[in-house]
Amino acid sequence: MTATPSGGDCGFHAISWALLHLSGPTLSSTDVRRKLSTHVRQNTAFYSDLLRRQGHWELADETANAVATFSRSVLMEGVNGHWLGQMWGEIELLALAKAFTVCVELYCFEVAPQQLRRYARFEEGKRVVRLLFTGSAQAGHFDVLLPRRTWW
Repeated sequence: MTATPSGGDCGFHAISWALLHLSGPTLSSTDVRRKLSTHVRQNTAFYSDLLRRQGHWELADETANAVATFSRSVLMEGVNGHWLGQMWGEIELLALAKAFTVCVELYCFEVAPQQLRRYARFEEGKRVVRLLFTGSAQAGHFDVLLPRRTWW
């Protein structure tokens, strides 16, 4: 596991760090936010339909406004800015998987059996980004789970 800094940007830092370790481009958390915002705006119809199907909104105008609002919100950094998953929950992870053509796996730690459990998987590519979410939904934290390296 690689610890990411707290302060509202942890999810976006985690994605940028994971992409770097996948031999991907070097991106800042700001770059990740921009790409997510652009991807969602360019795919407004897809996300509007998805939001409607999941019961977030019923009218097309409302979902189109929600996409526009999200595209602006996700660009706001820091503690008072947009936290990953804040507005759309797992749909934001799906959007990241699509934007970067990766598989995003979300893990949580279960206290009773003392083990990690994969909570969700968004498969949009072969490269895998593994995120560990800890804490409450309102004040949680994302870290990166890196694969174990075998040294011969």
